[in-house]
Amino acid sequence: MMRFRLHLLVLTVKSLNAVKPPYVGTISSGQGQRQPTRVTLSSLAQAFLEHGSNENHEEALIGQAFSASSKHLELRVRQEEYKRMEAMLDPPCYNVPGTGDKSAFLLGGISGRAEQKTGMEIQILASRPKLINASLNSWMLHLPKDWHVTCLVDRGLYLKDKEAWDAIPLPIETFTTTATKNAYARAAEVYIAAIRKTAQLVQRGQFKSHYYHFVDDDTFINPYPIANLLSTKHSSEQIVLAKGNPKNIYGGEGIIFSRRSLELLTTECMNPCAYMMYGDLALSAILQLGRNWSGAEFNTPEIYGSKAIKEMPGCALLDCSGQCKGGNYTGSPIHSAVYHHCSAFNLMTCGKTCEGGLTGWPDSSTTGWKPAGNHVKENKVC
Repeated sequence: MMRFRLHLLVLTVKSLNAVKPPYVGTISSGQGQRQPTRVTLSSLAQAFLEHGSNENHEEALIGQAFSASSKHLELRVRQEEYKRMEAMLDPPCYNVPGTGDKSAFLLGGISGRAEQKTGMEIQILASRPKLINASLNSWMLHLPKDWHVTCLVDRGLYLKDKEAWDAIPLPIETFTTTATKNAYARAAEVYIAAIRKTAQLVQRGQFKSHYYHFVDDDTFINPYPIANLLSTKHSSEQIVLAKGNPKNIYGGEGIIFSRRSLELLTTECMNPCAYMMYGDLALSAILQLGRNWSGAEFNTPEIYGSKAIKEMPGCALLDCSGQCKGGNYTGSPIHSAVYHHCSAFNLMTCGKTCEGGLTGWPDSSTTGWKPAGNHVKENKVC
């Protein structure tokens, strides 16, 4: 039954024509001041809203049913589902300050000042131990010392392969989800529950990192460009970095929140037990990032690969688009900091595209990064 339902969600489309480079547009506040909201929509993203993806990933959809990637899903269904959830979330759960609210900067931001350190909490929506082990031996080796990694696993999946999960030297949080729901809906419960929990920790003063990165387990992360970009920002400003557009976040490539943006979430209205088809789409409706002053940046070139950063040395920039199926949506083999839809082999080899692996970013032998060790914490969602 699951296989049959997934087939219904697949949209087969003709390849789109070549597209122009991404367009960067700023939502005006009408105040003539610096606007912290920048929405970047590539022409392909606009085409996706109107026509769907430029690839048919039916085989990948069936093989990766737990992943909540929007690239696999039928567009019309997602549009209708977004409208349904948006109508239910009025007002949204993300409290964007008004243009006249001076506290937006006095309390929430230090405009123009960068932080000396940019600690990151990475949480991985995980269903396959072999992918986590591959990442441990590839991109995680290059993480800065003050970046931390946790795996988020559906409790049922954890129990089915408990020995493999317990052998992974990372913290694991399991989530008991609704057994009667399909794989996408259960993943959505984990997705929203984990983000809500992190926001609650921030609001209680129990979250020590500056940024929070939520990503799929089949994603390769090059930390160098991400750290470089965040070093120019300040986590006390509302910042949300994502792939896609305000009504259709691509969850697989990951979404990055600043600490301030998590403070602005109304966690009481984030209900992971509500019916949600897909976690990233539910998050799109919860946040509604198209509003002024949301701090949202979509398709940020330094992370999502619509331009190379010339000042970065050697293999600090990678092109793994030929290895990982969904690495680049711009239609060009351009460097990206994240590559989605990677197999375990791809995760291991992507960082070795250049002889010697990643350069320009020190590895764990010099940064001191170490996995925090395995300990399992159980969460009940509903």
